[in-house]
Amino acid sequence: MARGLKAVIPGLGKMLKIRVDEHDPLLLQPHEIPFGDILDNAGLSLAASELNGSFKRNIGTNQLVIDSEAAVNETEASVGWFRYTLPHNYKAGGAIKIRVAIGIVLAGDAVLTSATVDFEARNQAVAGTVGSDLVTTAATAITTTFGTKDFVVTPTGLVAGDVLVCKITTSVVEEAAGTGAANARITKLQILCDVQG
Repeated sequence: MARGLKAVIPGLGKMLKIRVDEHDPLLLQPHEIPFGDILDNAGLSLAASELNGSFKRNIGTNQLVIDSEAAVNETEASVGWFRYTLPHNYKAGGAIKIRVAIGIVLAGDAVLTSATVDFEARNQAVAGTVGSDLVTTAATAITTTFGTKDFVVTPTGLVAGDVLVCKITTSVVEEAAGTGAANARITKLQILCDVQG
């Protein structure tokens, strides 16, 4: 929805009408997903040690990050889950994005062949049933250069209070024939959505 605002522009001495898009995706409100809310592929809280096919908590020196399963001369897929309830001031049908800060960490003689991150999000009904995947962004390449990746969620029919069940998957390929490991590392996870006020 767009609305018009009137303002006097200095130097012009006249009133101009400015169009403001209330659903501008640049104005989306970020909501942090606590790492403690992320579950492994078995539905359990993330462990501090590596589990097959899942992420793990990695507590370093004054830091807390989420690491994928280590890839050493292989392809490793890691899966995690979390839920997000659209806030009370969410604008029905307003834009929604999932944003992750992520990159690849190499240890020893590891060499990254390729890696991707992907998200799915489904609206969960009161009865626990879910609809189809609402994420329209395809799996996105990640490298040793850390950065943020956005995944667009189709918002049609969504309203405040709806619950999104979200799945994150990373795939890391390391084939250097050595002993070093490659891990995907998540440093921040957010949902951005269009809110009122």
